[in-house]
Amino acid sequence: MLVYSHKVLLISFSLLLPSAILAQQPEEISIAILYFENNSIVDREQLEPLSKGLADMLITEISQISAFKVVERQRLQNLMEEMRLGLTGAVDANTAQELGKLIGAQTLLLGGFINMFGGKMRIDVRIVEVETGVTLRAEEETGKVDDLFKMTKKLTEKIAKFFDVKLTRDDKKRLKEFKGSDNFEATLYYSEGLDAEDVGRRHAKEGNKKDALLMFGNAIGLYQLALIKSPDFKELYDRIDSVRVLMSRI
Repeated sequence: MLVYSHKVLLISFSLLLPSAILAQQPEEISIAILYFENNSIVDREQLEPLSKGLADMLITEISQISAFKVVERQRLQNLMEEMRLGLTGAVDANTAQELGKLIGAQTLLLGGFINMFGGKMRIDVRIVEVETGVTLRAEEETGKVDDLFKMTKKLTEKIAKFFDVKLTRDDKKRLKEFKGSDNFEATLYYSEGLDAEDVGRRHAKEGNKKDALLMFGNAIGLYQLALIKSPDFKELYDRIDSVRVLMSRI
C-alpha cells in the first residue's frame, strides 16, 4: 500500500510539473507610452512636434524587446481623439491614469523634454503604475540634439533594467538593427510627419477625402525630407509605404 501511495504522488507531481514550469515563465509587461510634455522655453513652438516624435521613438525601441507588450501609438491616438485629447499633446496625471485603465495597460511611461543651451536636450521619463498612480521610477538622459535616438536607446536600457528584463539574443539583434535618425532636423521632420499623418487619418475617418489626401501627402513629403537629412533612417520607407496604402483606400 505504501508503494502504491508513492506511485500516486509521483504521477500527481508529474501532472502538475508542466503547469509549474509555465507559471515560472515571465508574463509580458504591458506598457503605454504617452506623448511627452514640451517644457522648453527656447524654440518651444518649433519643438512641439517632438512631443509625439519622442513617444513614437520609445514605442518603437521598447517594442523590440519581447518581454514588453507596448500599446501601439495609433491605438493610443484614436483613444485620445475619442476623449477629445488628440490635439492637446501631453495630458495630466489623472487623465493619463484613466487612459491607462481604458487601454488595459499595467504601467504608463510619462515623459517630458527641455531644450538646453549649447545644442543639448534633456529627456525625463517616469514609470507609473496604472492601478495606483504611483511613480515607480524616474530616469533622465541629457545629450546633443542630434543624438535623440541614442538617448532613447539608453532610456530603453534603463527601463528594461528596472523591470529586470533580460534581453534575448533576438531582442539585442532587433535593437541593433533599428538605427533611427542621427540628425536633429531629420528627427523634427519625422515628428512633424507623424502629426500630419494623424490629421490625415482623422480627415479620412470624417469623410473629408480632399483634406485627408493633402495631409497624407504632406506626411510623405516630411518623411522624405527626414530621409534626405538622415539616409540611414530606413524605417521611414515602411512608414511612407503605409501612408501610400492609406491614400489608395480613399
